[in-house]
Amino acid sequence: MQVVVNEMEISKCGCPRVQLALELLNPEHLTSLAVPLNYMREEEWFELMDQISRFKNLVSLDISGNELNFCDDLAMTDRTHALLRDLPKLKRLNVSHNRLSRSLSVILSGCVNGLTHLSLCGCRLMETDLIYLGSCNHTTSLQVLDISTNDFQASTSSLCCLFRSCRDTLRVLVLECCNLKDIQIERLMINLMTMSRLRLLNFARNLLRRTTYDTYVRQLKNHDSLLRIRMSYPLECYEVQAEDAVTAAEIVTLRRRTFENWVSLVFGTKVYLHELQAQP
Repeated sequence: MQVVVNEMEISKCGCPRVQLALELLNPEHLTSLAVPLNYMREEEWFELMDQISRFKNLVSLDISGNELNFCDDLAMTDRTHALLRDLPKLKRLNVSHNRLSRSLSVILSGCVNGLTHLSLCGCRLMETDLIYLGSCNHTTSLQVLDISTNDFQASTSSLCCLFRSCRDTLRVLVLECCNLKDIQIERLMINLMTMSRLRLLNFARNLLRRTTYDTYVRQLKNHDSLLRIRMSYPLECYEVQAEDAVTAAEIVTLRRRTFENWVSLVFGTKVYLHELQAQP
C-alpha cells in the first residue's frame, strides 16, 4: 500500500521512523519533504538519501537541524551532491543548522536548476562559501536567502559581491545575528540599495551603534521596493553606567523611546524592532 501525499514533514522522530514513513509514500506525488530535527548519524543520512532520491518530483527539501557535519567529510558531501542532482525539480532547499564549512560549493553544485529559496542559517559558513554563493548559478534565480547566525565580521567584500549578484531577483534577505559591525554597514548599504525587488530585510541582533543607524541605515527609507525591515535597538540601549539601578533603568527607557521615535519618524510602520539578544 502507498499513500498519496503531496507534502510531508517528519520531525523529532529519529531516522528509523522517518524511513518507515517514506516507504509508505508514492514517489510520484510528493513535492515537499521536511525532515528537520531528527539528529541523524552519518550512516543514517546515507540510508535516508537513498530513499529521498526516489522522489523525483520534489520541489522543496528541508533537512535543517539534523547537526550533520559535512566539513571535511568528502564521502558525505559527494553523496549529498549526488542526491540533489537526482532531484531535477528542486527549487527550495533548507540545510540550516548543519555544518557546511568549505562544503557548500560541492553540495549546491548538485542542483540541476537554480534555487529560488535557500536557507543556510547557522551553517558556520566561511569566506570560501560566500565567494561561491556570489558566483554560482543560483544567484540569478534566488528570491529568498537566509544566511543568518553565521559570523561575517570579516566578509564585507564577499557579502557585497553576493548582494550584487542577486540584486535583480532577491525578495527576502535574512542577515540576523551575523556579527556585523558598524564599519561594514556603509558598504553593505550601498549594495542593498541596488536590490530592486527586495521586500523584506532582516538584520536584527547585530552589534550596531546609534550613529550607524543615523548615518547609513536611514538610507533604507528611500528604497523603492522594501516593505518590511527587522532591526534591533542600538548598543547604547544596553551599555548604561549609573550609580544605582533605578537611574540606569530610566536612562535605558529614555534611550529606547528616543530610538523608537526616530524609527517611527524615518520609516513609519515598516520596521519591527527586536531585542539585541534573544530573550529566554
